[in-house]
Amino acid sequence: MGQSKGDTMQFSASRAFTDAFQLLGARFGMLVGIWLLFFAAIIGLLAVFGGMFFALIRQTSGGGSPLAGMGGSLSLFYLLYLLMLFAQQIALSRASTGRAGDTFSVALGSGLRGALPMLGVLLIYVVVGTGAGLVVSLILAGIVAGTQSPAIAVVLTLLLLIAAFYLFARLSLVLPLVAIEEVRNPLAAIAKAWKLTAHKSIKIALTWGLVLIAVFVLYGIGLMVTIGLPAPGNVPGPTGSIAFLILMLVMGLSAGLYMVTLTTALYEQLAPSSAELTAATFE
Repeated sequence: MGQSKGDTMQFSASRAFTDAFQLLGARFGMLVGIWLLFFAAIIGLLAVFGGMFFALIRQTSGGGSPLAGMGGSLSLFYLLYLLMLFAQQIALSRASTGRAGDTFSVALGSGLRGALPMLGVLLIYVVVGTGAGLVVSLILAGIVAGTQSPAIAVVLTLLLLIAAFYLFARLSLVLPLVAIEEVRNPLAAIAKAWKLTAHKSIKIALTWGLVLIAVFVLYGIGLMVTIGLPAPGNVPGPTGSIAFLILMLVMGLSAGLYMVTLTTALYEQLAPSSAELTAATFE
């Protein structure tokens, strides 16, 4: 049996960081353009449903709740909102490959086609996560109640957070699988992401941990530079507040785009190449 590239290559977090920066630099304009396009679409969606909500307020000004008449509309709003967010992330992932064939229109089409499969992935996460979370919560509650030890409660909470982060690392390649390989079956995307990260899960988790630490540090520096450390009686001025908001928007967009390109860089290291996939079909 053949081995995937993830099994034969040495995984390198430093290479992933470097590749992600290179991808971000090479496709920054396209990535920002895709982000702005979907951002405008989301604003338009908010404007439409906001107009409907205010119209209902005027109609029910004599009594009653306007939300009572928007049950179905709110459900539709959240559904469309989620689909737009998924389409945006998938399009960004496809555009971040750096491949000449992955143009703006190709990335946009991939995003629109992959939104429903990603919604299916989310539904699977919700169903499985709710069931597993209920079972784990009951078990942990029984242990804590039986031991009456705050220390054990803290340890169990930490273990639960570590387990959640481990699952995140194992499933972090679902997005590029839907975007780049165009896997349309939610279960297949989850299963393949789980398989690709099988032997590198701890390193991937540490990679994402370093990224999150770096993001928190940068946000902290931005906070201190613009409005200073929070303290009683320390009310930031309008200039500092505006500077902080602008900096947070820029940093938030940059960090979000970098995380997309990092996911792509991780995928490129772990996924089999097209040649390996072709050879595997004849083995």
